[in-house]
Formats: sequence, structure tokens, C-alpha cells
Amino acid sequence: MKALFIDFGNVLYLADQMIAFIRFSRFSPFSPRRIYKLIYLDKIEKIPDEGGSFEDFYEKSIYAIKADKKRLEPEIFRKIWCDIFSPVPGMDRLLSLVKPEIRMILVSNTNAVHWEGRMSKLPLIRKYFAEKENQVLSYKVGKRKPDKLMWADACKKANCQPNKAFFLDDFSEFVSSFKEFGGNGLLFNAKTDSIFFLESTLRIQNII
Repeated sequence: MKALFIDFGNVLYLADQMIAFIRFSRFSPFSPRRIYKLIYLDKIEKIPDEGGSFEDFYEKSIYAIKADKKRLEPEIFRKIWCDIFSPVPGMDRLLSLVKPEIRMILVSNTNAVHWEGRMSKLPLIRKYFAEKENQVLSYKVGKRKPDKLMWADACKKANCQPNKAFFLDDFSEFVSSFKEFGGNGLLFNAKTDSIFFLESTLRIQNII
């Protein structure tokens, strides 16, 4: 292998959007699960993920959940939306074992709100993925996984063919898509899967 492509949410860091929806419910007549449907399932969240503006995302979210804009101001909304990440125990140690010749690239469906507000400041991002050439972010590509443009950009930045890259993601649809593109991959969810299982897999792949 020449490259390791790594998803962010529930792979590199634990991510729980329900934390934000619970906090939004304090400003809305709707329950957290209803807000989850209105923002996430109804695709409002897709706006910033594909390069749309925070202002558009904020306005459509506020309207959908019927929140009071005087109380849920843009910066309060932004802080709530960004404060949903926590470390995966053992991930830093595991990444430190990756062979120096293996190119590590973050391949994530994310948006400028999360990236600039929180993600880019996290320790593992600053340590392993600080350079733009180590980042494939959906809001910059303009498409989200499983769109092939994401895989093509990752392979271009890694300067390798898909069959020389190994991809970690917590969505089976995305892993399957990368395999159809010609790559290799593993379904891994840090909430439920052992990091020691991940380590043994990376050893088998000759990545560590």
C-alpha cells in the first residue's frame, strides 16, 4: 500500500450530532429527534457540506426548526453545531505507527462550519493532516462521498492508483463505493469496533 485514506467522524474522532440537536431543542418547539429529521434527514445539512454558505445553512435550519433568531443567534448556532467531537482512545498511538512512506489523507464529508470552527484545530488534524495536500474535504471538492470525485481527488493527492490505497470509514456504502472505484477498504466504527482489530488489519495490509 502507498496510501491510507481516513474518514473523520467515528473513525479519527468520535462525532455525535445528536449533541447539537439536543441543544437546538432548547430554542425550538421540536424534540431533538424531530430536529435531526428536519436538518439531517431532510438534507439541510448537505448545504455547507457541498460548499454552500453558513448563512444559507443557518437561515434554512432556523426556519425549519422554528427557532427564535433573537435567542439562537448565528454564533451561538455555530458553537453548538461544532462542539460534537471527542477523541478515540488509542488512535494517536496507532497513527504514529503508520510507515513513513505511507501517505495519510483525510477523506471527509464535512463543511466549512465544522472545519474552521473546530475540526482543523483538533490535535490529530494538526499533527497528521495539517497540510492541504493531506485533506480531501467535501465542501472544497463540491461533492460528498460516495461521489467518485472524492476518490479521484484523494488518489491524485496521494499520487497513487486506487488499488494502492486503503480506506477506513464507518459507512459501508462509502467503503463499497471506494472498492468499486478500484480501491481497498475496511468498515470501522470507533464507537463499536476494537482499535486492536484495526491495528491488526493495518499490519496485515503492511501499513504499520
